[in-house]
Order: sequence, then structure tokens, then C-alpha cells
Amino acid sequence: TELDKSLAVYALDENGVPTQTDSTVEGCAKYLTIYKGTDDSYVDTMRADVIAKFIEATHVDYKKRLGSDFGGAMPGFFTDEPQYYRWKTPFSNHMDMWFKEEYGYSVLEALPALFCDYKGAEKYRYDYHKMTYTKFTSAFSKQIYDWAEANGIQITGHFIEEQSLRGQMLCCGDIMPQYQYEHIPGMDYLGRGLQTDVAPKQLGSVCAQTGRKKVLSEMFACCGWDVTPRELKHIAELQYAGGVTVMCQHLYPYSIRGQRKRDYPAHYSEHNPWQSDMKQFDRYFNHLGYMLGMGEEYANTLVIHPMHSAWLTYQRVNANNIAALDNDLTSLAYLLSGSRIPYHYGSEAMMATMSAVNGKTVTLGNCTYDNVVIPACDTLDSTTVELLKKFAENGGSIFTYKHHLPTRIDGAPADLSFLNGYPDISEAEGFNALRNTSDVKVTIPTNATEKDVRMMVRNTEYGRLIYLTNLSEKDLRSISVSVNNCKGLGKIDIETLEVSPVAGRITENGAEILLDLTGSEAVVLTEYEYPKFLPYRASEDRELIKLPTNFKIDSMPENMLTLDKACLSYDGVSFTEPRPIERIRDNLLRERYSGDIWVAYPFTVKDIPETLSIVTEPMGTDTVNVNGKMVEIGTESKIDPAFRVTDIAPYVKEGQNTVIVKMNYFQRDYVYHVLYGGISETLRNCLVFDTELENAYLIGSFALETLPEKFVEEKTNAFRYNRGGSFALVSQKDTIDVTNIVKDGYPFYCGKLTFSCTLDYKTGDPTMLHLTGRYATAHISVNGKEAGTVLFSEYVDLADHLTEGENTVTFTICNAYRNLLGPHHRKDAEPFGVGPTTFSFEKEWNGEKCDGYVPNYAFVR
Repeated sequence: TELDKSLAVYALDENGVPTQTDSTVEGCAKYLTIYKGTDDSYVDTMRADVIAKFIEATHVDYKKRLGSDFGGAMPGFFTDEPQYYRWKTPFSNHMDMWFKEEYGYSVLEALPALFCDYKGAEKYRYDYHKMTYTKFTSAFSKQIYDWAEANGIQITGHFIEEQSLRGQMLCCGDIMPQYQYEHIPGMDYLGRGLQTDVAPKQLGSVCAQTGRKKVLSEMFACCGWDVTPRELKHIAELQYAGGVTVMCQHLYPYSIRGQRKRDYPAHYSEHNPWQSDMKQFDRYFNHLGYMLGMGEEYANTLVIHPMHSAWLTYQRVNANNIAALDNDLTSLAYLLSGSRIPYHYGSEAMMATMSAVNGKTVTLGNCTYDNVVIPACDTLDSTTVELLKKFAENGGSIFTYKHHLPTRIDGAPADLSFLNGYPDISEAEGFNALRNTSDVKVTIPTNATEKDVRMMVRNTEYGRLIYLTNLSEKDLRSISVSVNNCKGLGKIDIETLEVSPVAGRITENGAEILLDLTGSEAVVLTEYEYPKFLPYRASEDRELIKLPTNFKIDSMPENMLTLDKACLSYDGVSFTEPRPIERIRDNLLRERYSGDIWVAYPFTVKDIPETLSIVTEPMGTDTVNVNGKMVEIGTESKIDPAFRVTDIAPYVKEGQNTVIVKMNYFQRDYVYHVLYGGISETLRNCLVFDTELENAYLIGSFALETLPEKFVEEKTNAFRYNRGGSFALVSQKDTIDVTNIVKDGYPFYCGKLTFSCTLDYKTGDPTMLHLTGRYATAHISVNGKEAGTVLFSEYVDLADHLTEGENTVTFTICNAYRNLLGPHHRKDAEPFGVGPTTFSFEKEWNGEKCDGYVPNYAFVR
């Protein structure tokens, strides 16, 4: 029976209190049965002996093979997303032994608390989650780090789900102590939206406290193909303000053929049409990372991290039970970071061995703090309580948040009344008292919010460096920056490293400046080199160039059309109706089909173009059939070296056309095991298909017949074309509406478009150009000479390039592959977090039905 496979059975009394039993209990109406499962795609990372075997099979083998290059040419290991097991409640076959050794009772007593609530369950949960965290940390993180230390090698990489209490409970139980066991500690940042400050602040805090100068983040995955450099800059600078100094971009693939193009794009390689501008992008962040690694971060406030309070209440089957605690952590981070209050988090596990009270200050590793903030939390470690008592006795500065004070020590009820009565920073008086302890204060204008401006201050041998970044698209005027004990400030341009003067004045306490930050702009202020202050007054509005609307296209581009529907045949004679490639691919996998297939890509031509090619991926074939004519696949490539371009212009006709590709389709049994065997994400991310069935693409001198009124804006800059899949090739016009090429015959187009206009200029006219709209990069020239690149800012000053009279201003605008590669058919017209299945609809088709598939196409402006 099923009960024979159970780990334990419990009878629940009328109050829900469990009692373990191996038989029916008279009068009991409800039982709890707990089962133990396994996943052969992962190992027990809580067991030191298992991880020792892992080290022997991997790290030791690398050392044997690489010899003298180990620790030299190969400086270290990047570890990606280690965890104890985030898909279910983690368990180890050694757990009962550990519980009896550490707590003096069987783990079977604690297990019901992981799934039910009852009196006394909190302490059981606390003990269990503390055990999983402790064993994972010592067996995996510390053991590998110690081996690396002993063998002259470095460890970097990142864990997973670091940004929330719930995420950490899913994966490791407490992220901050793990960073001690990486030589270059790292985190992960996914998606295009701006997240909270929690994850970078956790990482940056540990690195400041342990003296790590290189602080890594793997970033820019899942952003989607349309992400712009300005949006990437926001993502990065939020993290740099929290302590990150080294950027690890996700990702730089050798090829995007097959499923690779769906590997959490965008990709920052030659597959990105604006990749040539990444040199400027990278240089900027090299400069910024270097400066933010200088000296020591100034942070006078220590916030005790509430992670251990999550141990009390977290249940995987009801993860929302720590939502309030998570929300309070997030709101506290926004309050402090959004108000530019210099702070660090303190991990209680690290504080236990690295903290001390010295008069009215607290030290934690390399850092000293004047203030301690107790967040909304329910328990504190006994070591933390002793430290706080001593700090309080010395008259130390303590603050609380939301009047939510702990009532437990080490998970057990306790008297913590000595914490009552301290100022609370959720109230104006307490908040202002904390803010006034900082030597640097930044006041933002009324059009800014707590999510817009971030700051980091570094104490260096050259004086202070103050980093300020505008994470919004808004122009922020007259930001006030006051710095105590300061004789002057200069503004460093992060890209050029040039120092320029700022509007400022000397005050009784130091210096005060007024600063403008345009959308996405950031600066570093320095005390080392400071030109004479400009007059202390708000800047005046600058007039902008008014461009004429009659733009001339320099040369008509090669247009593009994605062929993502096809007819399928198993004999080369009988074909189905046109079906989404995603459906054909998913159905073949579910059928476990093996054998020949013919895939016919249909398209409609109203006006035969002068040039027309089809771009196909390597799908196990070397010929294509165009309207009955066999054609050798070309040797040239576009988009990717593996994407072959075949000239089909001589073979197309007006009306319906078909390109047929024949292939031998097969997958190894292992593919089906990974797809349908219930294994973890780890193996799925490594899966390679033997046959990859993909879209094809038309490229040539055509426009697409579109009906502008059928484009319906579903969200900012995103359209749904409510006309099904009807796109016919027509002749190109002499003009393109550059304000929205999608509606004007180029819905799938990506890459560069060059156009120009004539501008009459006389001395005294505005010279500042503000280039709004949706684009990735823009190169601007005046009268044939380069005048500027729009990468981070939408503004370019053309003063040095305009001449009296008539000027020709030329724009080369570039977009990435979003409209060519999609996603085209998701219900969300432009998701800000994408993964492989966003595009592939893998395992979502039931025959001809797929609830998530929308036939109409989604495009971005």
C-alpha cells in the first residue's frame, strides 16, 4: 500500500497536534502522512561525504589534467546555482542522526511542523531549517572553499533566489554566510524590471565586512531581445550602488542555432545587432567598478538581517506564510536605499563570530557602525541579543522598524523587553534622527520617488568618492548633496574620467552642491580634484533642437519576415494545414517520432521582389525545394554563422509560395527522459536535442502589407497585430515612417536603419538634441562627421558640429532581434522576464490546443 512507502504517519488531535503512530487511533478523524522522494539528477548537498566525492570527481580531476595551469591560466571555478533542493522540502538520510546529536530528539518529531501549524510548531521549524542551512553551508560551501584555499584556486559564481526570504528558504536557508566561502562572491540578477535593493545589499555588505574588493553579479539574463543599453545600465547600477564591482554578462554564445536563441536572451555577442557598442558600455562599467572598489564603503548603520525569523514560520506548502516578513524587508530596503542612508546588513551567523561592541559602536569584520536597526522580525540569535544588550548599556544608537520587535531567542519564546522604547524609523522623528547621523545627505526633487536615486560613498586615500545614479528615465533637476567636513567637490564623468565643476557653496558644516541628472545618468563626485564651484543656483532650462519631420532614408533596408508556421508531412506527399512550428515540434516530441519528415513553409507574394533569400538553420538537410524546384542551400550566412542564406528570388511567383525542407528526425531516449522524467531544472538546462526544428526567415527587397489600424497597443511600446498571420510581400515604398516602422511595412525588421534630415542653423539657435523613442543605440553625424552616440542618454549636444546655414543630420538607429525572434505569441505582448519556454511552448500543446498560444503576433515599437 501507499502507507508502506511512507516515512511516518501522524494522528492529529482536535487541536491539530500530531502524534506519530503506526496504527489506527481510536477517535482520530485526521492523519498526516509524510513521504520521502528522491531525484537522481541531484545529490544530497547537505552531506559532507557526498560533497567530498563531488570534489574528487571534479575539482581534483581538473587539477590532475591541468597541472601547472591549475590556479594560473585557469584561476578558478564558477559555481552556478548550488542549493540543497528548491523543488521540494529538502531532506537527508542523515537528518535523524544529526537531530539526535544536535537537539537530542528525532527529526520525526519535527517533520509535521513543516506541513502543519499547531502549538509549538515554530521551534520545530526553526530547528529543522537551521539544520538544513548549517549542513549545506558546512558540507558544500565551506568544504569546497577550504579545498580551493589549500590547492591555490579561487571560487566564484552565485547561489540562487537570493533576493527574498522565501527564495533563500527554497534554496539554502541563509545566503549571506555563503559569501564568506567565495573568493569573488557573486549573485544573480534576472529579468528587465528593476528589483529591490535586498540582493545586492546582502552581497555588498558581506564583501565590505570581509574585505572582498571584487564583487560579482551575473546579470542581464531573461531581459528579452528588445532590452536597451539604458535599461541594462539601470539594472547594473542598482547593483553597483549596493556593492557590486564586477559584471558577468549573461551570455555570450558561440551560436544561437536551435534552442540556443531561447536561452534566456538577450545575448551580448555578435548576434546582437548593436554589439559593436558594447565596448563603450563595458569601458564605462570597468571604470565604475574600479572606482567603487577603491578604499572602504562608508556605511554607519547596521541592519540586522531577519533571515532567521523566516525559519520560524516557513512551510514550502504554504510559502505565503512569510510574505509579511518579506514585504517588510523589501519596504525597509526601499526606505533606506531610496533615502540614500548608508547601511549594511548584518548576518546573525556572521555576527556571532565576527562582531564586537566598542563603546557606542559595533564592529562586524572590517566595518564599524554607529547605529543598529532592528528590522521587523520575530526572533534573534542569543549571540545577537548579548551584543545588543551590551550596546544598549553603553548608550548605543538603536532603532526599530514598524514597531515589530522580536519575542523569541533562538526560536524559543523569551523576554526582549529591553528593546522597547527606541525610536522607530517608520515614523518621521525616528527616520530623521537616523538620516541626520550620515555625513552625506542627498535630497531629491519632487518628481522623483524612492526607487529613482541611489548612492554609495567610498572613503579612499584620495578623499571621498560619492556615486549617484538616476535609475529612472526622468530628468531630475537640482538634486541637493550636502557633505560634512568637505572643502570642495568635482564631478567625474564615469565614461571619460574627466572632472568638471559643479554648482556649489561652502557651508558651516562642509559643502553643498546642486546637481542635475538626466534620465539614466550617473556621476561620481570627488574630493580629490575639485575645480572652483559654479554659482549655487538651479540650472536653467535648455532649449532643444526641433527636427523637421521629412526624413530621408539613405538606403532601403533588407526587410525580414519570420516564417513560424509550416505544413507537416510524413511521406512528402500529404501535408497538414499550416501549423505553428512550436506545435509541430512539441507534438513530435510527445509522439517520440523517429523518421523522415517534410516541413513546408508557406508565404504569400503580391509583388515579386528584386532580391529574396530564405535563411534556414541546420536541420539535417542540405537542399530545399522552392515551388517544386530543388535548390542547394547557400554557403553565406546571416544572423548566425550556422544560419544559411539561400537565394530563392528566381523561383518565387505571385500568390502562394512554398519552401519545403526534408529532414531525418530523431531524438535519443535520453532527451525524453530529461523532458518527461520529472528531473530537475539542472539537467534540462544542459539538454541538447538531436534534431532541432526551427523557424525560417525571408530577407530581401520587400515590404510587408500591413493594416496600421490592426495594430493595437497592449502595453507601452508593445502591439498586437490583430490580423492573424497574414503578411504578404509587396514592393518597397521610397519612404518609411521612422517614428514607427512596425506599422509601415517592417514589423519583423531588426538591425540598423539610416536616415537624415536638413537642419537650418544660425548662431544662438538650440544645439541640444533630445532623441526620444524606442531604440537601442543611435549614431548621429552632422555633415558627414560623427557627432555623438546615444547609448546611455537620449541627449546629444551638436554645438561643435553645426555650421551656419544648412546642415545634414544623419541618424543610424539600431534595434535588436526582438521583432524577428519574438516572443510573438504569448498572452503578454512583451514580457520583461523571458526563458526558453516563453518562446517554445514546450510541453504546453495537447494535440492542436495550447492555452498559452495567441495566433495574432506581438511586436514592439
